[in-house]
Amino acid sequence: MNERSLQVSIIVLSALAVLLGGCERPYLKEDAKATPPLEDTPVAESSAPSQSGESPVKKAEPEKESIAVDTYTDPVLVVFRKGDSIVIEGAMKSRRQKERIESQLGTAFSGVRIENKLEVDYSRLPVGWGNRITEMFLIPYFSVIEDPKVEYRGGIIILEGRGNRRDAQSFHELAVTAFAGEGSTDIENRIVAY
Repeated sequence: MNERSLQVSIIVLSALAVLLGGCERPYLKEDAKATPPLEDTPVAESSAPSQSGESPVKKAEPEKESIAVDTYTDPVLVVFRKGDSIVIEGAMKSRRQKERIESQLGTAFSGVRIENKLEVDYSRLPVGWGNRITEMFLIPYFSVIEDPKVEYRGGIIILEGRGNRRDAQSFHELAVTAFAGEGSTDIENRIVAY
C-alpha cells in the first residue's frame, strides 16, 4: 500500500468516526407549523322577509378548509476553490452549521482565505449532514483533489476536480456516507481521473 492510499484510508476512517458523532435532531413533520383550527362560521341574517313574513336566517358559506403545506425547500451547498480562497455558497437552515463549515475549513486550511457566502434561510429543510460534512468530507476532499468543487443541489451531490482513479472512487463512496439523509437522491461524479 503506497503512502497516498494510506492517507486516503486514514482520512476515510477518520471521517467515519466523525459520522458516528453527534448530529442535529432530524426534521420531523410535526415540526411544521400546524394549521390553526377553523372557527365556527358566523351566521348572517337576510334582510328580505320570507313569504311567511318571518325573517329567515341564512348561514354564510363556510370557508374551504385550508391545509398546511410544507413550504420548505432543499438546502443548497456549493464549496469550491477559487485562486487562494475557498468559497462557500448556497443556503441552509442552520446558522450553527454555516458557522461550523467556515470555522472547520479555516482551521484545516490556515492561510487560505475562506469566503463564506452561505445564507441562513429558515425555509430550507434541515439536514443532519451539515454537522459532519466538513470534517468527514470537505477537508479530505480539498486536501487530495485538485481544483475541487462539491455541490449539493436538489438532493444531488456533484463532485468535480481532478484526481487519480482510486481517489475519485474513494470520494464517491465517502460522499454517499457523508451526505446520507432522506433528501439525498443521487451523486454525479465528475472528477477527471488521471
